[in-house]
Amino acid sequence: MISANDHTEMIQVPKKVYLQLVQEHQDMTARLLVLEQQLAKLQRMHFGRKSERFTEETSPQDAITTETATKEVPPEEKELIDFLAPVKKGKAAKKGHPRSPLSKDIPRVEEVVLPREDVTGWKIIGQEVTQILERIPEQIFVRKIIRYKYLSPDGTRIVIADLPTLPIYRGHVGAGLLSDLVVGKWQDHIPLHRQAAIYQRQGVTIPTSTINGWLTYTGDELEALYNSMLRKAFAGDYIQMDETGMNVMTEDHPGSTFNGTFWAIHAPQQGVAMFKYDKSHGAQVPKDLLENFHGTVQSDGLNVYKFLDTPPWNERITTLGCWAHCRRHIENSLKNEPLKVPEILKSIQKLYQVERIARGKNYSPEQTLELRQRFSVRILHALYTYLKKEEDHLEAPASNYGKAVKYAMKNWDRLSRYTQNGNWNIDNNLIENTIRRVAMGRHNFLFTGNHEASQRSAMMYSFMATCKIHGVNPQKWMEWVLTKLPGCKMSEIDSLLPASYKATMAEGPPVPDQPTRWVSTSA
Repeated sequence: MISANDHTEMIQVPKKVYLQLVQEHQDMTARLLVLEQQLAKLQRMHFGRKSERFTEETSPQDAITTETATKEVPPEEKELIDFLAPVKKGKAAKKGHPRSPLSKDIPRVEEVVLPREDVTGWKIIGQEVTQILERIPEQIFVRKIIRYKYLSPDGTRIVIADLPTLPIYRGHVGAGLLSDLVVGKWQDHIPLHRQAAIYQRQGVTIPTSTINGWLTYTGDELEALYNSMLRKAFAGDYIQMDETGMNVMTEDHPGSTFNGTFWAIHAPQQGVAMFKYDKSHGAQVPKDLLENFHGTVQSDGLNVYKFLDTPPWNERITTLGCWAHCRRHIENSLKNEPLKVPEILKSIQKLYQVERIARGKNYSPEQTLELRQRFSVRILHALYTYLKKEEDHLEAPASNYGKAVKYAMKNWDRLSRYTQNGNWNIDNNLIENTIRRVAMGRHNFLFTGNHEASQRSAMMYSFMATCKIHGVNPQKWMEWVLTKLPGCKMSEIDSLLPASYKATMAEGPPVPDQPTRWVSTSA
């Protein structure tokens, strides 16, 4: 029982109650710390800058390069500091918003405007030219294919031209409209009902159910090309992997959505970016994908990839970490350690500065490897020494800072291994940029209709992402593929990939297989 004296500030409580109150206070304090960290993270995500690059104005001398800052800088360290020193900026440009010149590749339509006054007989002494961008709305028309039947002079033979290949057998939709629908949904993230409304404004009514049927048929036809891209992605010796969720409306969960997974695969050397949908978020999916793969896999520190470090997987697969993920963990702990975290971030910034120099000078893999061995290895050694000391003397291992330090040390071999090959990347940002496409679609669509539709979306996202890698217009490529695919042999399917299309277009537009005469008529 609690007792108190009116004439004293002391109270007496049983020991059990006291210990309970102390424990509750400790729990609440720890909970408050976690909530403050979560709030700070959400505030940074909502109000902070979008770039993850650390931009504090400091000189390279402030970063972690030696164990003691009081010692004289060794010659090799001075070489590193001089090499990574910020480039001095030139004279500041004048303020203003200069207008970008209009590309010369855009067709010009000349419009001559004459004065209201009669200038007959006057001499032209000059001209003023104003260029503005204009657009004619896309036109939908009916492609009316006429094939005349010819009777031979002797009356024994009838000849008629073959019907041009169409993307849908006995369908009433052309490759141009189909490619517009595909790109509209999986490149521009416009749901089908909105696309139908756009066509409605142009005077054409297309039921959404009809569009769904067209896209389902098109997806079935494109599956062979998708499988060819998947084989090509794993034919190399270096891939990046990541994953993102997708809500799926299924019969298994009526009235709610099922959280499926889009597994992303990027093969930088092969020039292929792929997505594969699966209901599972477990390790069995990457195990199936990597069953016959020999080479290097780069991923984040997610547990589903831990099997790669165990036999027999580690005997044929080398694993790489992602410095972007590590930097993100450390940046999230800035509030916990406002003095230590900036120093760590500056060292990571130096690693990225080496990479920017290599990219800016278009270094070959051999030159990039030499640059990393010369500078990045030294930066990593100093950073490891610092983080190791921090790990050994962590005051709050469960804090964001403690977790960030432990993440870096636990994955250090993976994180530092990229310096051993000039073809490997410092992070997984390339594949994360590809995943943003799915995130934008998820924001607009909210969910997919079923598991089959999810895999079809994964396939279309793969095409769009690979087109972006090669700088190919996805709509022109899709129209070209849908025209070529019906008559394409399985042995020639690789010739339809975006890289092949880019090479084909560089040689000039293809010549039609049969003569065609276009005549514009009214309805």
